[in-house]
Amino acid sequence: NIQAGWLFVVIALFVMVAAVSVFFPMAMVRGVSASMELPRHTERGAVCSATLTVANRARARRAMIRIECANPDFQLVPRGVFFTVLEPGETRSVPVRFVCARRGRCSPGAFVISCAAPLGIFCVRRLAPSDAETLTHPRLAPSPGRELLKEYGLHDPGPAHRRMSTPDPYHYTLREYSPGDSLRDIHWKLTARMGAPIVRVRERKITGRASVLIDNLRASWPPDAEQQFEAMLERGLAAVRALLFDFGYTVTVHGTAAPAITLHSEAEWERALEWFALLELRAKPDVPEYGQWNPADAADVSIRFGITDAARAADKAQRDAMG
Repeated sequence: NIQAGWLFVVIALFVMVAAVSVFFPMAMVRGVSASMELPRHTERGAVCSATLTVANRARARRAMIRIECANPDFQLVPRGVFFTVLEPGETRSVPVRFVCARRGRCSPGAFVISCAAPLGIFCVRRLAPSDAETLTHPRLAPSPGRELLKEYGLHDPGPAHRRMSTPDPYHYTLREYSPGDSLRDIHWKLTARMGAPIVRVRERKITGRASVLIDNLRASWPPDAEQQFEAMLERGLAAVRALLFDFGYTVTVHGTAAPAITLHSEAEWERALEWFALLELRAKPDVPEYGQWNPADAADVSIRFGITDAARAADKAQRDAMG
């Protein structure tokens, strides 16, 4: 009868919709690849920029594609990138933003290419490996370094005593203008002689030395002190930045279980970022140069960062109370 016929039509319609919802996403994710270009250094917890490249290597059009990252410590902001249509052979690069939640080497891990079209009933996901990697260093607060150094008797030296000289590709010397500079000291590039400074660099600059010791010996920290260790690294990196940029010191960074590095100028700042990014809690190795730190080596200031005795005693008391 007519009612039975319409029933078969409705059933057939639902079967067709279910089939399309299953097989259409499977076809859409085939032939789609993704890659990402990351900056060399990133800050933990900060929103950074990158470039996501998606390519359609199939001969047919791809639609309703969503790209996400499989690594929970590396997440896009917003969480995923959606592409409505990708033409055959098309390669599209879009700017994206991401956040690294952990310090150290961070990567997307793998890209999750998914499609839930046309109705969103079924979702098909495919993993695409990624070799992109960035080095994540501790957070850099706006200006905790100067406040921290005031505890050690170091105050702001003023703009006239900061070391701001940087080499220029045209063999000139550039420096920030500071109060008290005369316009007679300024030369333009078109009228200056070869090798002459655009702004004469005065000899009034600090050439002191500083030593910073970071305690990364595992025996000095309780087992669950990761957050305390990360907070200590943030304070140490802020102090190194203030000593290097604001005071113009030559800074030597030591580790109780890590090799030392010496930063002679602002141009070597990336070495400090990499050193703090890769620092981990380790047992003291049998290497003579590790952990050797003599406060007398720093003629001007010596700073040590580590877990305090009060924090260590409080942690021990808490563990004893818990039995």
